[in-house]
Amino acid sequence: MNKETVRSYLEEIFPSYVADLQRMTEINSKHKDPKGNREINAWLRKHIAQTGGEVKSWKEAGIEHLAAEYTGKGKVKIALIVHIDTVLDNSSFTYSYDPVTKIAKGPGVGDCKASVIMAMYLIQTYRHFNHMPFGKLTIYYDAEEEIAGSPLEEYIVEELAKTHDYVLVADTGRPHYGICVRRKCSSSVRVKIHGINGHGGNALQAGANTLYEAGFLITKFFALQSPMPADHDPRNFTTQALQKRGIEDRGQFIPENSLNIRSLTHSSVNIPDYTEIEMNLACFDSIERDRIAKEIQEICRHPSIPGCHIECEITPVMEAMMPSKILVDLYKKTAKEAAGIDVSEWQAGGLTMANLAALFAPTIDAVGVDCDPLIEHTIHEQIDLNTVIPRLLAMYFFIEELDKL
Repeated sequence: MNKETVRSYLEEIFPSYVADLQRMTEINSKHKDPKGNREINAWLRKHIAQTGGEVKSWKEAGIEHLAAEYTGKGKVKIALIVHIDTVLDNSSFTYSYDPVTKIAKGPGVGDCKASVIMAMYLIQTYRHFNHMPFGKLTIYYDAEEEIAGSPLEEYIVEELAKTHDYVLVADTGRPHYGICVRRKCSSSVRVKIHGINGHGGNALQAGANTLYEAGFLITKFFALQSPMPADHDPRNFTTQALQKRGIEDRGQFIPENSLNIRSLTHSSVNIPDYTEIEMNLACFDSIERDRIAKEIQEICRHPSIPGCHIECEITPVMEAMMPSKILVDLYKKTAKEAAGIDVSEWQAGGLTMANLAALFAPTIDAVGVDCDPLIEHTIHEQIDLNTVIPRLLAMYFFIEELDKL
């Protein structure tokens, strides 16, 4: 198929893409929202039927995951993964689009609804040209990606990876047509501090304040992380600040080892006798993750406040992701030839289903629409729709090239 013919068709349908992105972004589909889940899935079911696909469905606790299976004229079996759930909803901020800059803003617009629409338009384009260069293409519309450790989601991804030749994860793309070539492994850490309650004025000498103990622990945990860049000031590492300094961000400032505190809860008595700390331990190297986990456990064996007792639970969540070099090289080559774009390589601190899929099948990560990772999950989230057509062209011909391997 001639690339200019495909490009012309994509340019023709681009206004429809923008309209569909607005429609999907304006559907509240925050994770665990059954109403938004039903509304998007009703739309997807209709789309799958119109494009000649077969629906596969999995349900758990009122949330439905869908996959669309398409049979083509080639031999390769490919799984393409996107997700429909978001972190924020329209109570936080609403959709907007600037037709001059082609920047769209809204909850989940980048992570990852623009890539969901991209996947829908990919199969629409193949159908338009009656060109299905694969044996089987399964598009999985993940409904629980933003919730770490969904057993159903992990089961689906593992099965897809085991039954397909390659896995393409389009959970956003990185700026400058970036793909992720390195992702951290992760463990969940829960620290439970038990103390002795009492009157805050009369019984301090007979109590054990778990909040004070938490303060000592947090200071020690902070020291386990890799150091931040020299002369670190968060204001100097925003996307805009890096651009002003002439630096292209490719994830190079992400600390090798990080221990992020996600929540701290405590009892409400005068002298708090229970405090719980939840953290995420993330490292590029699994050996480092295991080393730091042992150090956390050792710290918890030695309370600083007399009368306090500490429990520590550390659960591995995901292994580190290294994509297939064959897929990375082929994607970069195809993107250059088909769309005229130079693909950049990134590393990432967050997880996607690429971490899991890569354990079972050759995987490539972040082949969706370009989204700034520094503002995902915030009220500033936005997507660069200038990258939609080049990304679609790259994907269209990349799958064609995979069928030739």
